[in-house]
Amino acid sequence: RMSLLSEVALAQEALICYWRSLGRLLVTKEKLWQLQKRYPELSRRASLQVYSLALTIRLWQSPHYRAGNMQADMLKNLRNVAIPGTGIPLSMFCWHQFVATAFLVLGLPIVSLVAALFEKGLHGFGAVFAKRLFAPDEWFAYWRLNCILASYHAMNTKDSGYELEDKLSFLQAC
Repeated sequence: RMSLLSEVALAQEALICYWRSLGRLLVTKEKLWQLQKRYPELSRRASLQVYSLALTIRLWQSPHYRAGNMQADMLKNLRNVAIPGTGIPLSMFCWHQFVATAFLVLGLPIVSLVAALFEKGLHGFGAVFAKRLFAPDEWFAYWRLNCILASYHAMNTKDSGYELEDKLSFLQAC
């Protein structure tokens, strides 16, 4: 069992690494492979997690296959998804790119810390906090990753198959 000081140090190390890697991606627009090379301490999964969060901000005003842009899609799709235990819809953080960025920089770490403390208390929260930041294992994390990668793929390939994601277009095509 780790001491409280060791738990805090572990959480602090994770937070600093998260901020450094996310900040770098937001400022420099580096690619995933560049992030992995620059931060070899990050696992492949952790790199993908941080990269996908930054990609959400990068694609904010980019054309989107289901909506006018990424922001519009998130406003629509996150209105029924809440921060666990709060009832606060995630769409609340999608009204402006600055607000969404601030949520990724400050809000997500706070939510992760509260969840880690709730799950483990003062003994064991450091590792859980790091896992929630870099390798969350809840359904939402996988759903969000799928959404951002599908959006990125659709934008880069211009594949017409994505047009059928719109329910009306799908029904009319059938």
